[in-house]
Amino acid sequence: MAFYHDENVIEKIDHIQFEKPWLPGQYIDCPGIYRCKNCGFEVAVARGERLPDTRACRDHLTPKWIPAARLAGGPVEWCLIVVANDLRPER
Repeated sequence: MAFYHDENVIEKIDHIQFEKPWLPGQYIDCPGIYRCKNCGFEVAVARGERLPDTRACRDHLTPKWIPAARLAGGPVEWCLIVVANDLRPER
């Protein structure tokens, strides 16, 4: 779970980018914090960078993770949970 200090610098928005599944190694066009849908590991990624592969999270390196990943729905998928100001509607 991402945390924040000042509620005045973050706001909730609904946008299709939050629903889009991202795969390990994909280049990011929307900078922000991404979360692994299987284990909850979070990572900040800048525009033009790639999402980490499955070795980014130390839990992914343990033998117990592989069966857990299968139960959770298969391979690693990332989802955007906090965007870095790119999707803010015009005012």
